[in-house]
Amino acid sequence: MKHRRHAVAGAIKEAFDNLPSGICFFDRKGLLVLCNRRMYALAFDIMGRDLQLLSELQEAMAVLPENSAAEKDGELFLVPDGTAWKITQSEVCGEDGKRYTQVVAADVTELHRNSVELAENNRKLEAIAERLRQITKNVASIAREEEILAMKMRVHDELGESLLALRTYCLHGFPAEKRGDLIDGWSESIRLLQDGIEKTDESDSYEELFEIAASVGIAIRQTGRLPQDTETVRLMTAAVRECVTNAVRHAEATEMYVVFVDAGASSEVHITNNGKIPAGDIIEGGGLSSLRRRIENAGGAMTVRSRPDFGLIIRLPSDMAEGKGRRV
Repeated sequence: MKHRRHAVAGAIKEAFDNLPSGICFFDRKGLLVLCNRRMYALAFDIMGRDLQLLSELQEAMAVLPENSAAEKDGELFLVPDGTAWKITQSEVCGEDGKRYTQVVAADVTELHRNSVELAENNRKLEAIAERLRQITKNVASIAREEEILAMKMRVHDELGESLLALRTYCLHGFPAEKRGDLIDGWSESIRLLQDGIEKTDESDSYEELFEIAASVGIAIRQTGRLPQDTETVRLMTAAVRECVTNAVRHAEATEMYVVFVDAGASSEVHITNNGKIPAGDIIEGGGLSSLRRRIENAGGAMTVRSRPDFGLIIRLPSDMAEGKGRRV
């Protein structure tokens, strides 16, 4: 009978030692009373010596000693065999009514490996996102350069035609009925030179701006109706185009909100975006300065808001039918 009890106890101890998790128990004084092989090995890696007292294990887990073979990654312990372990402590009560401190080490190697892989993938995704942000900014810069080039070519062509017409007039004279064309040509050349290279070639319509904006990652959300007057539409289109460029270059926005308002005596457009709030007061550069000049030359007003977020408001007279307003 005694031999049988020893056999059963030995089988239990063997099963306890073969558990995949590390487990041990300490009495109320913190002395080790039971520990399986996995926990002995893990404790030795952490402490650099054999496990005997709960307090020694707790101290080593809080601050790894110099001779420890383990490494800490947050609350996890990484040991030389490449496995990762999470150690927890709890109070248990035995059949005899005595209380013990139970320490369990769970193998979380796969979870830790997945966590590391996820963190690396997130880092790569962030790097890709940053490259995409830079590409988007470059697209906006390229678009701006193309607009400047188109403007230079237009100025070159208009000025060339005006000079050629003027030379013909000086050498051979001009029929009286064509002198008005000569004056109009020079007026157009002067207007282009006054606007400077910041003004774009506005061959694209307001509707085409939606496609242009989408190509650089901006979705335009419109509220209200576009005014009917051609000159008003042209100037408001220029305002929206300028805001698309700035929203990409400076605000990293993905949406732009365009609200048209019929205020009776004036037509208005209010433009905002969902991008970063300006760090300070907005200083008008070449694009906004050129836009302001054109709006004010047409008898309108332009307001740039920096707080609580970016906003651009354009007001133009409602009677700007073609030929009525001042030329811009």
